[in-house]
Amino acid sequence: MIATFLFLTLWVSTYSMEIHLDIDVGEFKVEQEADGTLRIQADGWVHGFIPNALDIPSKPIFVVLPQHTKLVDVEIVDADSLLLAVGEIAKTPNFDAKAHVPMETELTKHVEGIGTYSLSGYQIASFRFCPISYDTVTHNVFLLRHATLRLKLGTNEKTYETPLYISEADQSLLRKALAALVANPQDLDLFAPPMIVVNPLRDSLRNVYPYVIVTTEGLADAFDEFKVLKALEGRPLIVRTLEWINSHYTGADVQERIRNFLKDMYLHHGTRWAMLAGDSPFIPARVVNVPIGTGYYDDIPTDFYYACLDGNWDYDNDGRYGELEDSVDVMPDIFVSRMPFRSRDEVQQFLTKYLTYISGPTSDTGYFTRALFVGAELFSPGDGAQLCEEISQEFPPHFHTIAMYEVEDNDNNAQDFIDTLNSGVGMVIAEVHGWYTFINVNSSPTQSFDYNDADSLQNIDMPTFFNIVSCEIGGFDRDCIVEHLLRARGGAIAVLSSTRNNYPYVVQPYNLSFYNLLFSQHIRQIGLLDLMSRSVFVPYANAYNHSRYSLFSYSLLGDPGLRLWDNTPMGTSLRATDWITTGWSLINVNVSSGGSPATSVKVVAYKPNETYVEGFTDANGDVQLWVNPKTAGILFVAVVDSAHFLAVDTVVVFESGIAPFVAELDISDADCDGKPEPDEDLELTLHITNSGFLTVENIWVKIVGTDSALTAYNDSVYIDSLRGGDTLTLSAPLRLHVHNRVVNGYRAFVAFGFYNFADTMSLDTVYIEIAAPILRQWFTRIQNSGTGSFKVTPSMRNLGDGDAKGVRLRLLPTSGIQILRDSAFIPIVEAHDVGYAEDGFVVHPMSPGFLPLKIPMVVEHQASGLSDTLQIGISEVGVPESLNLMSGINSIRLSWKKPSENGESVIGYLVYRSSDNLNYSLLTPDPITHTNFEDFNITPGIPYTYRITAVDSLMNESEPLESSEAYSYELLSGWPKIVMGPAVPLIADIDPNFDGKEIIVPSEDNHVYAFHWDGSEVDGWPVNIGFVLKGLAAADLDGDGFDEVVAVPYRGADSVFVFDGDASILDGWPRYVPRGSWAAPTIYDLDDDGSPEIIVHAVAGKLYIWHADGTA
Repeated sequence: MIATFLFLTLWVSTYSMEIHLDIDVGEFKVEQEADGTLRIQADGWVHGFIPNALDIPSKPIFVVLPQHTKLVDVEIVDADSLLLAVGEIAKTPNFDAKAHVPMETELTKHVEGIGTYSLSGYQIASFRFCPISYDTVTHNVFLLRHATLRLKLGTNEKTYETPLYISEADQSLLRKALAALVANPQDLDLFAPPMIVVNPLRDSLRNVYPYVIVTTEGLADAFDEFKVLKALEGRPLIVRTLEWINSHYTGADVQERIRNFLKDMYLHHGTRWAMLAGDSPFIPARVVNVPIGTGYYDDIPTDFYYACLDGNWDYDNDGRYGELEDSVDVMPDIFVSRMPFRSRDEVQQFLTKYLTYISGPTSDTGYFTRALFVGAELFSPGDGAQLCEEISQEFPPHFHTIAMYEVEDNDNNAQDFIDTLNSGVGMVIAEVHGWYTFINVNSSPTQSFDYNDADSLQNIDMPTFFNIVSCEIGGFDRDCIVEHLLRARGGAIAVLSSTRNNYPYVVQPYNLSFYNLLFSQHIRQIGLLDLMSRSVFVPYANAYNHSRYSLFSYSLLGDPGLRLWDNTPMGTSLRATDWITTGWSLINVNVSSGGSPATSVKVVAYKPNETYVEGFTDANGDVQLWVNPKTAGILFVAVVDSAHFLAVDTVVVFESGIAPFVAELDISDADCDGKPEPDEDLELTLHITNSGFLTVENIWVKIVGTDSALTAYNDSVYIDSLRGGDTLTLSAPLRLHVHNRVVNGYRAFVAFGFYNFADTMSLDTVYIEIAAPILRQWFTRIQNSGTGSFKVTPSMRNLGDGDAKGVRLRLLPTSGIQILRDSAFIPIVEAHDVGYAEDGFVVHPMSPGFLPLKIPMVVEHQASGLSDTLQIGISEVGVPESLNLMSGINSIRLSWKKPSENGESVIGYLVYRSSDNLNYSLLTPDPITHTNFEDFNITPGIPYTYRITAVDSLMNESEPLESSEAYSYELLSGWPKIVMGPAVPLIADIDPNFDGKEIIVPSEDNHVYAFHWDGSEVDGWPVNIGFVLKGLAAADLDGDGFDEVVAVPYRGADSVFVFDGDASILDGWPRYVPRGSWAAPTIYDLDDDGSPEIIVHAVAGKLYIWHADGTA
């Protein structure tokens, strides 16, 4: 990777920068293949694989740029070459050197600029670099061993929003990863985005969440234990449900709403890690299109859409995402994975495996440094083995590698594969063929590892990380084998795989990068490893090719923050103080490893929502931590050092004798909206709790310190007495003033002291979060008077949490325009809303044909300190056309057409909604670029009407297109159910103990399910018989008045099954059918004897018929 270069100099000017590359000559060697192809082998470089031609290695180069700049061009301005091969190139058959290799004197062809991307707020330029050159006279091949590159920069017109927060842990980790990526790591601090670095737990920041889980309503409270584990890592976690996201965020569909939520968390709440905790389709992936000629497989489900948060992935608004013309920024902003949970039991099983992995197995801790390599024959003999061997070179010597290779004198066996997994391996790297339901560990003869094998794995105490290079096996939009590996009691802790096709040679640089970052750069978080390694595809993904395909199709299932073990972790013994009382207390902790003191080990103490403290052990393995729990309960003490297993002890917190603290704080503000805002007086009413058991008397509560953003007016209150366990509301409020120009979200502290005469009883600190406005120019409404003048009504959007009161707008004189009214006033722009001026400007162009035009506008707001000069545009925007509404399940879907007149400059649309056909509210704070929208935040049965307006690049808004009324409807209670596969459901009456019909349907997970009409499962079902491809049949076969179900699997069991209503098999069945059936069975009374026959068309090409009792 980039680490093979030494970057010696960097020079930056206004429009250019230079970097100097030193190439490691030892990486390159020339090999002549049997067919005459000359191969220049270079470890860690990307190869072209041109048949019967010179294979030219190149490498993606990344450079961090100053903020708001972009790469315009790159050129080599100086180079020094070394002879690599003498005349060898002439031996390569059918090779036109001029078509493939730069000439010795053509330095410009060695490098090609690709583009500029945003990676978590950093501006990253990308280009391809080829160090090989060719002398046309001697036919010698040369290697550039030194090169000076000049990057020409320009202003980046794209608007990349800067994240407000980043946690200390994530900043350190991100910087480490970027230092391994870019050619100028010394400039990372200089060119870093202006983010606020915080420790959200230590700093008591309740609005910063580095980790987010998106899940369904039924699983929302299943992650409490996981929340504690992530908090111990220093990454507080928030869980949001799909239902909550749909009601709080807008978007054209569910995927866009989830992405808009993640973008908001990234920009405003410090999020860098996200887990999509739900199976498809409930947490749907975005389907992107990479047309490389594979038909169905050109459409790829990808979660990469949720990691790259710039743009909308459908710039041309054609409903096909990820196309070249959509200009996707393919560098990640956050690190995303998926866990396809379907039930609370599956969440709990994952947490059990997760705890085992991070805390250490009870048996064999050495399994972490055992790696199994499985190489089957892919396209030629030994090729899978060769790819595995190249990857194994990245593994350090202390790893024990186990090779299972399909080579000339050896075949792999599926049972050997299973036995090796059950014996315990930390990692599996497999280069194999496969499909959704299986992988072939051997190609010829076929040896398959399928669903059932994955479900039955016994490595329960030793979960494994799998990296499987194979087609389709990670297609989580269907029931795939990777999901079974994760859901098994044993099996996987995490899996890297592809959702559709996989191209082993294309993804080999990804794999080499992944393990190089893990073992050489010691970056261990799997989500970071995955997305940073995908950078190798970026310079090659600007065309419809296999690199672009691989970039989108790779998928991580697991926890993105999971730290892979790159060594055998050290076992840890942790002893902490047994108990403490509420209030300030000292905890003594001792940490040992292998019977010796564990020195310089990080230890944290944490009680949710109350206290978080970090410390490091001394030479004796001791550390003292001052904590301040407010209530009785359990406090966690944990070792969270990266080289040690997680070790957790608990400290019991009892109520103390006397422990007053601020239990709650009521804030009254000047405008009575409950939000402390800049330039506002506050009254604080304190609720004081004595968490002890003794009564305390003669208490003075005093403000002993405040943040610089606050000024205290009266700072003390007297309390006669407060009994143990009681809470008292202070009779008189304390008064503060918030200064002007405090930024939104700023947490200003107020420190309180509790005194009994001269004695200090306790101290407490509370934080007041300031709600300030963040004003942005919004869209302008233009009214043509018909006399040559225009009324221009500007608006401002408030992205902050505080109201903006009294916003003044003023136009500046502009040549060619007569300004008849130059001032406007917006009384209030409420938080997260839009405010329009009461009286707009009036302007009169001096000549016809003026549109469009721009006029400077001054915006002033005293409390927030805003004083800025913007531009207001005037143009004519066409009205959208043909608005259609369609009622959906708990939603209403809208679609419309682009304006046919004055629609060329339209950049998006705003959607408004009303429930009374009078008062309309804006549903899309940001314009949507699609001509469709789905409204989820509605009440079924209530009529709604909508308005759609078009907006243009000058921030002008059209007249509205209005709709008729539409309603939504609700699903029946108990539905939907997750059943994957193409089979058609069967309706039959199989349960005599339940009124109504039942629904029976086969699934790709080899089960047949049966549900009552209310969604409850029929007793005895589901049954596991193998994969039923098409469908089922039912009839009353035994004359009891209720139906029996006939099922014929396509794969799994070569049999015809007949089930009674309780899922028991009817006497006389099953019957043998070779290779099963593609088609559903048919039931009909062929011989008119009153008892039906069963007809099955087998895959083997034969038609079988049985009587109802199973006789032929």
